[in-house]
Amino acid sequence: MKILLISPSNSDIIHTVSVPLGLVSIGTYLKKAGHEVKIHDMCVSHQSIKSVLNEFKPDLCGVSVRSPKSVLFAINISKKIKAYGVPVVWGGSFCDGAPPEQFFETGVIDVLSFSEGEITWLELAEAFEGKRELESIKGIAYRKGDSYLKTEQREFMDLLKVIPSDWSLVDIPKYYQYLYGSKKLLYLYLSKGCPGRCSFCYNSEFHHSCYRRKSLDVFMQEVKELVETYGMDGFYLSDEMSFMKKEDLYSLCDRLDETGYNLIWGFQTRIGALKEEDFQRAYDSGCRWVDFGIESASPKMIKKIGKNIPIDKIMPTFEICQKIGLITMSNFILGMPGEDEDDIRASVELAKKLPGNVPTFFLYTYNYGSQTGKEIYGSGKYKLPKKLSDYRKADSFYNQLPNFSEVSMWDKKVVQGYFLWKQIMQKDYNDDTKSFDLFYKHLKTVSDRIKYIDLIHIPEAVIKSFNPFIRFFFAANFCGKTRKKYGLK
Repeated sequence: MKILLISPSNSDIIHTVSVPLGLVSIGTYLKKAGHEVKIHDMCVSHQSIKSVLNEFKPDLCGVSVRSPKSVLFAINISKKIKAYGVPVVWGGSFCDGAPPEQFFETGVIDVLSFSEGEITWLELAEAFEGKRELESIKGIAYRKGDSYLKTEQREFMDLLKVIPSDWSLVDIPKYYQYLYGSKKLLYLYLSKGCPGRCSFCYNSEFHHSCYRRKSLDVFMQEVKELVETYGMDGFYLSDEMSFMKKEDLYSLCDRLDETGYNLIWGFQTRIGALKEEDFQRAYDSGCRWVDFGIESASPKMIKKIGKNIPIDKIMPTFEICQKIGLITMSNFILGMPGEDEDDIRASVELAKKLPGNVPTFFLYTYNYGSQTGKEIYGSGKYKLPKKLSDYRKADSFYNQLPNFSEVSMWDKKVVQGYFLWKQIMQKDYNDDTKSFDLFYKHLKTVSDRIKYIDLIHIPEAVIKSFNPFIRFFFAANFCGKTRKKYGLK
């Protein structure tokens, strides 16, 4: 069977961050089962879907929808696929983030796949080959007449049995990132899920707060291929929560030392999870940055969202990392339900004081699958968009719709823009770099990606790529009254 897997574009027409790891994993399993697979990532390729369909002639198409930003693109793509006469399956984290009926109301989706898709897709292929019934497949919803049926939830895969990804399914050089001394960095994963139950996060619905880790042998096989075949010189573990056990961190460090590749790498962790000797071991094996999800410095908000991190350990943890030489990244969320100006001031003050830190402020947006989302919806404070395409109006980075906090949207955008501009201005945290190095790296990334874009799309791509810089500059250098309110000079 010929199966086409598509990653739709979104508003970031050039700059994609990661290899579509989920699609690569699904494609790997399908290829091993004897199917012919093609991945079409519209974030790095602007070949028309009509052209792809005519060339590949698929029997079945899958569309990965991970963000509200890509919903409209996914709908338009699916219309063209349906017109071509091919069944359409949607999957991805956003498919757990809205009611199933809204997906089927579009008229362009035959099946919804929830949570992990590797085993589900093997069974879907069998179903569309006529070898089994859709109702026998766990973890899906499918159209039946004027309504739909949803099957029972699928159990998680045993990640210790996951096979190495087939990187030939994608054009690896198109995903290289420039970050902290690395010029060919890629995003990889070693685990899935997080045991935390933060009320704002999709994790409790999508991963059911279940942490699972894949075989280190498999991960190192993937690293070996990416280094020796494609020239990867660094990686970022995009796991929701890396290293639940210290032994896992030390095992990875030992294996990386044994390779002699001298890779630069980074990971995400939780305040209080690791001690100084653990961070030192990571640094010694090539780790150069650590990402912390702080969300808020307000004790009231930390309790409200169920984050439960020890606020008194935040500063000492960042001081340890700075002493070792690790760059620290801190993520905050602006505009969570019930948040007021004092709460934001607390976060701003902490972000300003943290040493060696790259603070990023995101805007809270409604998540149907989260605990907070369900509470908001159940209380009647929020009505779901009438159409699936309306979800794209909410963007956790630039646009918050609606506003559930007690702080104006203007204030939140000024705070966010101020810190983002500071990131652009500062050095790349190495002694031999200069101010605006992060901006220059963005220029380099844009120029590299331009060659993958059709000539007609280049003006649009350039405008969309640099528009945020203008907004951040305005927030950081004007808006004096608002900046003063939050202690931003």
